Amino acid sequence: MERAELRRRILHGAWIGALATAACLLIALALLWPRCQGGACPSVQALETYRPPQASEVLDRDGRLVARLAPEQRIFVPINAIPPRVTGAFVAGRRARCGASCGSWCSPARSSRSCPRTASSSCT
Repeated sequence: MERAELRRRILHGAWIGALATAACLLIALALLWPRCQGGACPSVQALETYRPPQASEVLDRDGRLVARLAPEQRIFVPINAIPPRVTGAFVAGRRARCGASCGSWCSPARSSRSCPRTASSSCT
């Protein structure tokens, strides 16, 4: 009787574990599912002609710039116009912040296994 009870408890725990794992997988799938469904994403044409909002400008009556009414100034630059040195500098800065010696900067899961200090650091 004791052996049968132990087997029943193990099976019960296995079922609970399987159901919990399935629930976690369903939640992860729901959170990671692409959000662009049902026409919610912009069209390719809209993305090709996208212009980010610019700072509001105050002009005098002759059309000369008096002031910009925004904390930042944005200038649209096509990705092809960015020199390789600039993208290389961006990647180097990112690696320096995230600790490249502890794994790949684009693989946080791998980094957290090989170097626990990067698991808690914010590499944004």
